[in-house]
Amino acid sequence: MKLKKPWEIHVRFSDMKKGLIAIHAEVEISRDYLQHLFGQRTPIVYEIENMLKKYEIEYKIWNNKIKKYVQTVFDNYKIKLVTPNIPVFAWKPMLFVIGTVGAMYLWKYIDTVF
Repeated sequence: MKLKKPWEIHVRFSDMKKGLIAIHAEVEISRDYLQHLFGQRTPIVYEIENMLKKYEIEYKIWNNKIKKYVQTVFDNYKIKLVTPNIPVFAWKPMLFVIGTVGAMYLWKYIDTVF
């Protein structure tokens, strides 16, 4: 599945009991952007289920809210992720700009003191 910027899929695997693994997947704003810290995270199941079916991997889907296994996934809803209202800011270039401005003010301060 290909996502447009600034979105990316995060998939986590955790070891469970009796040789089982848990797969936690969500779509969120990329870590390259400042909005990652407080942006929305949307859990996904369809994409992971499609991959498991494609490679014929046996699986069960657990719903943690109702504490039961899901028997059937009926529809693949096309969820549209809304881009944040504020334009996304890449934090690495911002860090460079802030560091440069800070160095200039430090230089100006040192120049006036000495």
